[in-house]
Amino acid sequence: NLNVIVKPKYYPVLFIATEQDHSEIQTLILAYISGVSEDRLLTEMSNLTEEEELRLQLAIQIMEEYKGNFHIEYIPDPNIAIIKTKVGKYVYKHDVRFVFYDYIFSSPGLLGEFRDLRVREDVALMMLSNTLKELATNYQIFIMSGTQLSGDYDKVFFRGIGYIRGSRAVADKAD
Repeated sequence: NLNVIVKPKYYPVLFIATEQDHSEIQTLILAYISGVSEDRLLTEMSNLTEEEELRLQLAIQIMEEYKGNFHIEYIPDPNIAIIKTKVGKYVYKHDVRFVFYDYIFSSPGLLGEFRDLRVREDVALMMLSNTLKELATNYQIFIMSGTQLSGDYDKVFFRGIGYIRGSRAVADKAD
């Protein structure tokens, strides 16, 4: 017996993907909503239990019902100008209030944006972090992102800013 909880108030969301395309993200979302592992969805669809089938059907209904509220933008080679344009578009056109930016990294587009100015990688990453923070403030929206860790981060109990890959300055812009 599966019950759906429907809340009357919802907020449009934008997910900016930098590594996975729309179809890969849709599978992840379907797995999350249904509680059926992504691996089972990809390799064992014919062996799902009756309960998993029901949960999957319910998840598909939920995704269909709210498809206009969840936007995915695939930007494989992001730079600051593109990110500003895309976020602004979704805020104005779709009233997006929440943005999830896949993760902060040194893309060729980002580094190329500052090539003539000879901006170092760590500074470019800090500028990208600053841009995300400015967008959140200017549009009064929530933005969440992450970044990569480097070194032996998995061998220590406390992971401080020294383990952030590329630029410790990224942490300076985090709220």
